[in-house]
Amino acid sequence: MIRIQLFLILAVSLSICSGCGTDDRWKSKRPATVPAQGVVTYKNQPLSGAIVVFQPSVPEGVGASALTDQTGAFDLKAFPPDPGAVPGSYTVMILRMDDADNRPTSEGGDDAPAVLQKSLIPAKYGNPAQSGLKAEVPQAGTDSLRFDLQG
Repeated sequence: MIRIQLFLILAVSLSICSGCGTDDRWKSKRPATVPAQGVVTYKNQPLSGAIVVFQPSVPEGVGASALTDQTGAFDLKAFPPDPGAVPGSYTVMILRMDDADNRPTSEGGDDAPAVLQKSLIPAKYGNPAQSGLKAEVPQAGTDSLRFDLQG
């Protein structure tokens, strides 16, 4: 399950970042974005260090992603490093894995078994088909996206 989630994050990140660059000709051809910020809480507490991924509801849509700060706040980016998301409807997935610094290390070198990261929130939130999380980014933008996750 964790490998599937990590694969999804990588796939979404690559699709979001494909073509990212400083070429102004490319920037002029991409869809317009609007400010899109919000907050994620888990059990009524700010969820810091979470990856928030907005997957468009239409196949030709453009996704966006963000990382939450210490207060659980996030600022979506469809075309990093530029802020903003393309207006539209989205399915949302949120992942918060344990920090690598807190995992045990092994002395076995390259032959040592890999230590898998553990999800710090229910795994359903990291699966867009099961998360139940939806969002709408209006044409005028928004700063009121809010996801209150429960255990």
